[in-house]
Amino acid sequence: AGGHSNGFRSLTLSGDATIGGSGRWDIRPITAGQASLDLAGNTLTKLGFNTIAFVDGNLTNPGTINVEEGLLAFTRSVISGTGNVNVNNGSTLRLENYTSGTITKPIVLTDSTLWNTGANFTLDASVTVEGDSKISVGSGSTLTVPNPITGTGNLEKQETGNLASAGDNSFSGNLVLNGGNTILTGTNSYAGTTTINSGTLQLGTGGTTGSINGNEVVLGSTSAAIRFNRSDDFTFPNVISGSGITGNALNPAAVNKDGANTVTLTGASTYTGTTRLGGGTVAIGSDNSVFGDPTALIDLRTGAIRSSDASPRTIPNPISYSDSTVWGSPGTGNLTLTGDVAYGGGSKTITVNNAITEFSGIINGGGNGTFLTKAGPGTLILSGDNTYTQITAINSGVLQVGNGGTTGTLGSSNVVNNASLVINVSAEIPINNVISGTGTFTHAGPAFTIIGADNTYTGDTIVTDGTISPSLPYFADSSALRLSGDGTVDLFHGQTDVIDKFFIDDVPQAAGLWGRVGSIVDLGADFESALITGDGLLSVSSSGSAYDSWATDAGLTAGNDGPADNPDFDLFDNLGEFGLDGDPLSGATGGKIVVKVASVGGEQVLTLTIPVRTAVGTFNGADAITASGDGVTYTVEGGNGLDSWLLDIDEVTGPDAAAIQAGLPGLTNGDWVYRTFRTPGNVASDPAEFIRARVE
Repeated sequence: AGGHSNGFRSLTLSGDATIGGSGRWDIRPITAGQASLDLAGNTLTKLGFNTIAFVDGNLTNPGTINVEEGLLAFTRSVISGTGNVNVNNGSTLRLENYTSGTITKPIVLTDSTLWNTGANFTLDASVTVEGDSKISVGSGSTLTVPNPITGTGNLEKQETGNLASAGDNSFSGNLVLNGGNTILTGTNSYAGTTTINSGTLQLGTGGTTGSINGNEVVLGSTSAAIRFNRSDDFTFPNVISGSGITGNALNPAAVNKDGANTVTLTGASTYTGTTRLGGGTVAIGSDNSVFGDPTALIDLRTGAIRSSDASPRTIPNPISYSDSTVWGSPGTGNLTLTGDVAYGGGSKTITVNNAITEFSGIINGGGNGTFLTKAGPGTLILSGDNTYTQITAINSGVLQVGNGGTTGTLGSSNVVNNASLVINVSAEIPINNVISGTGTFTHAGPAFTIIGADNTYTGDTIVTDGTISPSLPYFADSSALRLSGDGTVDLFHGQTDVIDKFFIDDVPQAAGLWGRVGSIVDLGADFESALITGDGLLSVSSSGSAYDSWATDAGLTAGNDGPADNPDFDLFDNLGEFGLDGDPLSGATGGKIVVKVASVGGEQVLTLTIPVRTAVGTFNGADAITASGDGVTYTVEGGNGLDSWLLDIDEVTGPDAAAIQAGLPGLTNGDWVYRTFRTPGNVASDPAEFIRARVE
């Protein structure tokens, strides 16, 4: 071999050999070229606690290397050929500054360490772990191991560099992580537990793989984390215990969900660190504490949380609402969140896509001119005594305050309601928020509720239970007041409030002045009701019937809006126009009433098709048939002549009716539907039949 003051350029074995020493020495090029180590099928054993390095060389022939003591380093070299590199008894194999070169020679670690440092490197060799073995990755570098890690031992990851393991690891021991990121993209079946004392275990890199066995995952300190980063939907059944990173300022948190996919959690976890939702969906797949200890924070950065099925789920954890979040999905179970919610500053949206999501903890937060927005078709229940100062905006669905108990408040700012606001509490509470918008206001709980603000909302006010007591006559002139069940209204303000319609138990009431019992005498009311208290009056503009609404929309006025009036002087009075979707101010027929011979059940018969109010049900009768709805009664009858109407009339339905009605003019606002009727005879054998309809 060529000599050098601290090593050799080449070394060739003629038999088994041992190398060692007390200081570092290398096998490496002296000035140029490559180093060479030729095992020639023999075994080379490294003894001594010094460092020996094979640098910028080729080791390609068969043979075995046993590292029994100290440290053996491979640096930018090609290491291949049959036979193993066996690293034993606390010794170390270091992969040093691997900016070039490859290693395919199998590595077996027994109570020893594989250490990568200085550069990112992909280790193509197979790795077997026995006893308590370690893979250490130096700071700033990544070691990629694409092949499965096998063996009967335990594996510990050390230092702050990254270990990326793509194989289906199947060693039979435990996995312990002590620093850096460990990224698993294979289907791992190692038999033991997973303990993360520091650093992050990441499952997946945005693809469809990356999993571990179903055993417990222990977050061994407040520096430990696990991250889910896959694109496909999968279930993580493991129990996660220990502590993990806490708070909502650090990245990562203890448990992290990335990507647009759905991860279903089912384990009865007890960790105390923070869970961060950074994308996609977390589905709750059991009644267990899937988000850890009830005191553990959930940090919402975006994404969705839902039940995995139709089962209701309870989430006891406190919430940090860092960004807009979706709750539930159509058909999944109701959600109840009992922890307090730190809503923070700025505007955020709570979207409810299941039937009901309830926040029973206290929501706090603030920001001038910012919004807490309710979106989605479902019902959001706020049953805590909330202190947030954002404006509450209801864009869709229902926002309900309280759930029948003594607690539940809106924040302290105004409310913009363009959908449905419901109050359902049993204790007397004042509502001093100014409510605007086009949505409805419903009082559904048994409480006596004082409405303290001069509200401007234009939707209907609905009281199904308890009492609302407005301090001012704020009901919109175009709106309706609807009282039902045990619902009442207290007009203690003593003023007259103008509304368009007034309903009691869904029955429209007469237009005029309405007040409490005794108000006809005391206050000059036209009508009185036990459902009204106080000395104020309701001035009801219209009766609230379907006919009255139609007459107003059709442009009729006080001089021509009666059911028997006929302002267009055609054959139909206003009631007939209403019943048959006509225009009361035009004598044109509109083509919506059609008599013709058509095929029904394969026979040619006489038919009549007319518009009928959608509220009308089934037509019944022995000869002539009748049905009623929206204050209108329809009668359809037939006869062999104009002096007798005794034929048996039937309604035509199904494909025959659809064919007859095809091509007819469109009807108005969905309030009418075409219905078709027939006489009993076949026109070929009974050509003198007549059919007509009456609207009364």
